[in-house]
Amino acid sequence: MQYPSLNALLIQIATWFISLAFLAFFSIEIELIELVFCQGVFAAIASYFLRMAVWWFFIHLFFAPAIFIALTFNLPPLGYLMAFVLFILIYGSIHRTQVPLYPSSKAVADVITTLFPKNKAFSLIDLGSGGGKLLTSLSTLNLNGNFYGVEAAILPFLASRVRGLFSQSNCSFSWGNFWQYNLSSYDIVYAYLSPAPMNKLWKKALQEMRPGSILISNSFVVPDVPPSESIAINDFNNSVLYIWKI
Repeated sequence: MQYPSLNALLIQIATWFISLAFLAFFSIEIELIELVFCQGVFAAIASYFLRMAVWWFFIHLFFAPAIFIALTFNLPPLGYLMAFVLFILIYGSIHRTQVPLYPSSKAVADVITTLFPKNKAFSLIDLGSGGGKLLTSLSTLNLNGNFYGVEAAILPFLASRVRGLFSQSNCSFSWGNFWQYNLSSYDIVYAYLSPAPMNKLWKKALQEMRPGSILISNSFVVPDVPPSESIAINDFNNSVLYIWKI
């Protein structure tokens, strides 16, 4: 879907009509709060069958109920503003990037370490490094590597900078848009994004990455481009590392 925010709005509108039509057709009488939750279920199911990103399922499921609860308890307008600002600080412009905040597990760090050269220096960049836990773990385990993280969301970036103060000197973090970073300086590029930008990432990798370097994607594949290797990981996400050799 090219315009997920617009599609989400259309789903919300359409499922309200569907919910009301469903109740009218079967002559069902329910309370308003039940109608609100019914619409949320229809909207979530619609987002699933339209193959929207997984987080939209939960947004649709709870969107109308959240508004209903807020209006019922007469929450102050400042609360909405604070919630919106906090959301932006944590997730950044997720509506545009379609990349939520996914934390990588320690098991992922342990497996990635086995892919690194042992007797020579190398460099790795994490595209969307979040709170920096993965890179600080890798930098501690691999002193012959240089690790760089790029994060656009403010609060995760600040968390990574604080974490970086207590990590090895071979680990650093920058705030910014990773699409503006040239990948030619790195031996390994790691990304834990979403299905939406994988085609764009693959094109960027082919244009910029050096021959012999590798691209690692956690959980998300490049459509129609089989990976050179894939490694299943037993962690809370049942992650799979997909590896492409450039």
